[in-house]
Amino acid sequence: MTLIDTFEPQSTLTTGSVTLCATDIERSFITGANRIWALRKTSLTFRAGEFICVSGPSGSGKSTLISTLGCLEALDAGGLSICENEVTKLSPQELAAVRRKYIGFIFQDYNLLQRLTLLENTMLPLLYDGVEKKEATLQASAVLNKVGLGDRLEHLPCQLSGGQRQRGAIARATVTESKIIFADEPTGALDTSTGDLILEILESLAAQGRTIVVVSHNEKIAKFADRCFEMSDGHLKELQVAAE
Repeated sequence: MTLIDTFEPQSTLTTGSVTLCATDIERSFITGANRIWALRKTSLTFRAGEFICVSGPSGSGKSTLISTLGCLEALDAGGLSICENEVTKLSPQELAAVRRKYIGFIFQDYNLLQRLTLLENTMLPLLYDGVEKKEATLQASAVLNKVGLGDRLEHLPCQLSGGQRQRGAIARATVTESKIIFADEPTGALDTSTGDLILEILESLAAQGRTIVVVSHNEKIAKFADRCFEMSDGHLKELQVAAE
């Protein structure tokens, strides 16, 4: 059995159901006397089980796209629903609850808290969600075992390799069984073989029924994706995925 085989399907996720729907969303920033548009009139629908790749040059709006879709930044205009919940008019506290329940984030620099062990980092989303510490420990340990880190539970991030830290970040993002996972350059700081392993793990999560949205310059990710998009000057265009 390989590391990838340890991921088991989640019966609570129905492949093909809409997990995210955006309608004419826009986001801008004020720089001095100028307004810079990072996102213009963008509409999209993502479904459970889809592996989505978003590419584009630096400054094209990729990071803003996932920050707004992930409810980290407010929209200037448009509508956004997460798992059939309209979120554009929710308070910051309500948005935080949406993120905890439905969304996971994986970052290029891992964003693990340096003073906490890998187990403690992975437990955090559960503790924030009100799960008792004993149960949170069991759940976090289980998901770390699934990504091959069962022997690293008490290690600090500085004691882990880049690939181990990224797998730890994946464990933290998925420990609450989030329906949507946003990954910002998840392989950017990794060697080729480790990056391939991370992509295989993300692919297996999509096979569970989760929606995986990866922002990256890595052209190899397109081979794993069901749908590919390109950002350019705040506009999102869907690309044709070549048949295998």
